[in-house]
Amino acid sequence: VYVARHDWPSLVRIYQIRLEAADDHRLRLSLTKRIARLYEEQLEDLEGAFTWYARVFREEPGDRAIRDQLARLAGILDGWSKLADVYEAYLSDEGIEGAVNTEVLRTVAGIYHTRLEDIDRAKGAYERLLDISELLAPSRVEDPDHVGTVVHRHVRAMVDRRLEVRVDVS
Repeated sequence: VYVARHDWPSLVRIYQIRLEAADDHRLRLSLTKRIARLYEEQLEDLEGAFTWYARVFREEPGDRAIRDQLARLAGILDGWSKLADVYEAYLSDEGIEGAVNTEVLRTVAGIYHTRLEDIDRAKGAYERLLDISELLAPSRVEDPDHVGTVVHRHVRAMVDRRLEVRVDVS
C-alpha cells in the first residue's frame, strides 16, 4: 500500500517499528538496510542514508559493500570526518583485534591521511596498525613486504611531512 502510494516516510516508519520489535539479527539487518536504501533512493536524504548505513555497519562490520556505501556517501557529502568518527566509535567499542577491525583501522588511517590531511590523527592510527603488526609477527617486522614495515614507512613519511610543513610556516 505504502509503495503503491509512494508514501516513503510512512514505509520508513513501519520498518522502524518492526526494527524496534525484531530480535532476530538477520531481520534487524534486513530492515536496517531497507531503511537506508529508502532514505537514499526514495527520500533522497543522503545524510539520513549515511546514518542508517552507519547502523548497518555496526551490525555487520565485515560487509565490505556497506563500507563501500559509507565511503561513497562520505565522498558525496564531504563527510569524511563523520565516517572516521563512525569507524573510531566502532573501534573504541570493539577493539582493534581481528582482521575486520584491522581493516577498519587501516581505512581510518587512510581517511585521516589522504581525505582529511590530519597528520596527527593519521599518525596515531598508523602507529596503532604498526603495534598490531608487531604483535602479530614480531619476527617479520624487518621484512620489507610486511605490513608493519609498510605502515612504519607511512608513519615516518607523515612525520617528515609534518616537519616540512613546520619549516614552510616559519
